[in-house]
Amino acid sequence: GMSLGVVCYYGLAQVAGQLVSSGGASVVCGAMLWLPVASARRRTDRRRTRCMAAVLTTVVMGFAPTRVRATTVDGPTAQPPADPLCAAVARACTPPPYVALMSAFPAEVEPLLRQTEVAETVLVDGRQYRVGTVGGAGVVVVLAGIGMVNAAVTTRALLDRFEVSAIVFSGVAGSGLDIGNVAVPASWSDGATAFAADAALLAVANTLAGSGLPLEQCTPVPPEPPGPTTCLDRSPRIVVGGQGESGDPFGGSPLACVPDAGPVFGCEPRTATAAPLPDAQDMETAAMARVASAAGVPFIAFRGVSDGPGDPLNLGGFPNQFFAYNQLAANNPAAATIAFLQIWPARSGPPSAHARSRAQLAGGTAI
Repeated sequence: GMSLGVVCYYGLAQVAGQLVSSGGASVVCGAMLWLPVASARRRTDRRRTRCMAAVLTTVVMGFAPTRVRATTVDGPTAQPPADPLCAAVARACTPPPYVALMSAFPAEVEPLLRQTEVAETVLVDGRQYRVGTVGGAGVVVVLAGIGMVNAAVTTRALLDRFEVSAIVFSGVAGSGLDIGNVAVPASWSDGATAFAADAALLAVANTLAGSGLPLEQCTPVPPEPPGPTTCLDRSPRIVVGGQGESGDPFGGSPLACVPDAGPVFGCEPRTATAAPLPDAQDMETAAMARVASAAGVPFIAFRGVSDGPGDPLNLGGFPNQFFAYNQLAANNPAAATIAFLQIWPARSGPPSAHARSRAQLAGGTAI
């Protein structure tokens, strides 16, 4: 059977509440996105991407500049941005090469920064890169922004500016796995090309998966402002393998029809065959993977499941599950990433092609 539902109501209502409470522009709920709630997983998959675009568009159009400044992770920098080249010259800073830690939005990167000893902050094209150490490893931490374009642009700028030995993306995703689990796909597809995660990095992730690393099981719903605590009915775990997919809902195509959107808005007849959900579905990792692969930099991604099966509140999928569980889903891959960095320095092999080429340009050798 099939019924009609307002699938973006919860997310848009939260955005409206935040805008009003922050003194930003008022939001009038004059446009609602109605889509058929169907059982086919592929339809749910694509609906999630379109609905995320609607919610994010509301955020971008409504938030006042003061609201944007209020959401920075650690506020304005007191000193001018430092130069990471001091590490190679005076050894006063964290020396390269670095493991780059990337996330898409503040709730994803904040648990990483809480574990990072930041030595310097570098501003490149309006984006902050924080250089320091985590678990004995030299890192550069950056908030890439949401979506494929932001991820690709940030990765290129990162590799142009810093000597990077590996990239680790930590964030949330939709999945066929249970909420709270951390998916570590063996490959990522952007719909045209699949990019394999580095085998050595996956081996470390497999070690973590068998280590019994404790992951968060309870979270306030909603996260902001904190609501009642809700606990999952099983312990989250790290799942290594499978495939991840990254999609881009911001292409600006004319809305003549919406694929797999049902009998009213759809472009084709429905069928009874449903394609399985990927192990992780996001909007950034494949774009990062494409740039990293072209530069010869190994990569891996830890993605916590924010919307999928195993919901104790039965919120009905994205976006309700995303807004309920995104903080738990962000904290768990961050915990996995921090644990990963505690193992990785001892296992790191020869420097990446990117690190070697930057060292040669500088007239030295890779560390």
